[in-house]
Amino acid sequence: MSERSLPALDRDLPLSVAAALVAAFALLSGPVGFALTLLHPQPAWTDAATFVAHAHPIQQLPYWLGFGLLGSCLLLVARVVALSWEHNRTRALVVLLLTAMYAAAILVNYALQVAYVPVLARAGSPLVAYVTMANPEAPTWLLEMFGYGALGGATWAAAPLFGAHRPWIRRLLVANGVVSIAGAITCAGGMGWLQTVPGLFAYLAWNALFIAAAIAIAVDLRPRRTPRAAARTLLHTRA
Repeated sequence: MSERSLPALDRDLPLSVAAALVAAFALLSGPVGFALTLLHPQPAWTDAATFVAHAHPIQQLPYWLGFGLLGSCLLLVARVVALSWEHNRTRALVVLLLTAMYAAAILVNYALQVAYVPVLARAGSPLVAYVTMANPEAPTWLLEMFGYGALGGATWAAAPLFGAHRPWIRRLLVANGVVSIAGAITCAGGMGWLQTVPGLFAYLAWNALFIAAAIAIAVDLRPRRTPRAAARTLLHTRA
């Protein structure tokens, strides 16, 4: 069965709501959360002692909000899989497995950021350098980048499920996949670029693509009230 002959997803309220939650939490955990950390910013990474001296609880806020993004992504993918399972089981299973890989990596990483990094900071431990994402060379960045690389693979695989009549959703999902996977692959050559201008540009580009795709899904797949339903609502309001 070719991609163009795949049955497209129908309009669905839970799917639309899940996509709206993804867009909201992507915005909150990304640009908004990052901006709030500037109230008590960390200086550019030098060593663990400098990090400990400038540690503040608000710096964990993006990761707490990231749990909301993680949960909403799972809701969205679960609904996509449920709606497409009957006709596209192989593709739906690929999307589900890639999303599970993303969820496992990000859950571990964010748990380390909100629970283990503060413990190490309070103890003044130099081991914090190997955990905090303030250090661009910390291995937790690999969990982040490869985790979102897996999610990018899931969005790429899911794109055809939205149907050929929704080209912008398909293109945004594929573009998100390309950017996410490219970011993960680039980390194989080193991670120092993550906190440079190109790294910031890649971060903003990913957020823009991901939020735009989620908004497009939320808007385009929301159920439309039929004229009969609209008439019933109007009569009920007048009564």
